[in-house]
Amino acid sequence: MSKPLKEVKNELKKKMRRIDSLWNTYFLKYDSLTKLIRNPNNTDKKYVGTIIGNLIDTFDIIYRNHTPSNFESEYAGNMSLMQAIYIQQDFIEELLFIFRSPINKGGLKQDENYNTNRDIRNELMGHPIRKFRGGLVSTTLLNYNGPKGHINYSRSHIDNGFSRETLSHSIEEIIDRHSKFIDTYFEKILVQIRRLMKPFIKRLSEFEATIDTIDFSKVLDFTFQYFEAIEKEEFIYDKNSLKTIYEKRETHPRYQNLINRFYVDLKEAVKGHLENIEDEFNPKEIKFQTANIPPITINIMKMLEGAEPINTTAREEIDYGYYLGKLATEPALFEPASNVLKKDFLDNQIVVEELEHMKNNRYNKIEYYCAYRLLRQEVEKYDEAY
Repeated sequence: MSKPLKEVKNELKKKMRRIDSLWNTYFLKYDSLTKLIRNPNNTDKKYVGTIIGNLIDTFDIIYRNHTPSNFESEYAGNMSLMQAIYIQQDFIEELLFIFRSPINKGGLKQDENYNTNRDIRNELMGHPIRKFRGGLVSTTLLNYNGPKGHINYSRSHIDNGFSRETLSHSIEEIIDRHSKFIDTYFEKILVQIRRLMKPFIKRLSEFEATIDTIDFSKVLDFTFQYFEAIEKEEFIYDKNSLKTIYEKRETHPRYQNLINRFYVDLKEAVKGHLENIEDEFNPKEIKFQTANIPPITINIMKMLEGAEPINTTAREEIDYGYYLGKLATEPALFEPASNVLKKDFLDNQIVVEELEHMKNNRYNKIEYYCAYRLLRQEVEKYDEAY
């Protein structure tokens, strides 16, 4: 193996995390994608995440220092290595099945990197004593007198008259075979995921190009049929609420403002997903360059000369985001949060009116959050100015 174990592990983990990211960001959130996979446990969407998590966890068992300190550590190290490889092989087979790859166990058995390691594991752990119809077929015993850096064992088999032979398998070669196997099938899984996502990507691209030209009702139909995770972006981004708000858009600026905000969030989400998908399938290597930055010398005393006294009670020092957050998530704290904003923005008619509207509609989700959105926009304008 030409590369250090840590480097190999990190490269493989990067690919595994790409699969994990695509699963969590898209298949787990969008029913149109979830329906495309084979899920042996249809009631548990966490099933795939559990497989991926176990795959990542077992990397550290395989890609570590395999120099034993004594008999016990050699035995435990050899057993855990081969079992972890066996487990990862099974998880890869399951992911191929879930993402509808045509490759099955029969296909995997044609891969020498899969089969050789599996045979070693089965001889050591799966079937150290093999019988068929009551008759002995073979026996396998670990041997600790072989070359270092190898898994050594002796085997007797019915085919050679049960004469004992000694076998040695290089741990480096075992891990190298497994690394090639994992890398190959991670790529195949990613190709399969991309194939499944192709219609989803195409729909998003077409939607991005036409979102400003189609009726609002069609925007909602598409969004909640194929892009329903947008609903979690805001308290009132559900289909029925958006329909009601759209119908009221000409009665007050707060409703049109909410619809405008929905369009902005939707466009940003669609654009972000398309860019993220491209990055996942075609990751770019980030290269960092060290720039020669000249030292900056600042004469603090000179800067302070003639400076106006700082007004420590200036309102820009207040964290308005904190109070806006309280208004959004803790209606029970409406009074103290609204009082701070009302006091500091008495000269802003929109802030005062929207706070009053929120107060009068504290238990009406649509009215409350439409007013909140316009209020927040006004307060953030002030923060941006300072």
